[in-house]
Amino acid sequence: MADKPSVTVKPKRPPLPPLQETFQTPEIFASDVANVALMQGNVLVTLANIRIGDTSGSQPAKPQRIVAGRLILTAAAAQQLVNNIQGLVARVKASSPPEPKAP
Repeated sequence: MADKPSVTVKPKRPPLPPLQETFQTPEIFASDVANVALMQGNVLVTLANIRIGDTSGSQPAKPQRIVAGRLILTAAAAQQLVNNIQGLVARVKASSPPEPKAP
């Protein structure tokens, strides 16, 4: 008699509590993802902006890359972020007109 394959059933997670908007949470604008790293099972994302340096001197101002913030995500939260971004990209591609073909 053949053994039946075992089936692993994951326990259901309890539903998340409702999201509360505080309006005091700072918003971060970033023009660059400067670094992504993995540390102790968490995903660390360093966000940056390009800013123009001091313009008061006689030298022309130089652009500087400045850290805007750091995002630390659990592996599960990082996967949620990836899934959400992939969904957004798919919607953008679906709503964009097709690129013209070369003659």
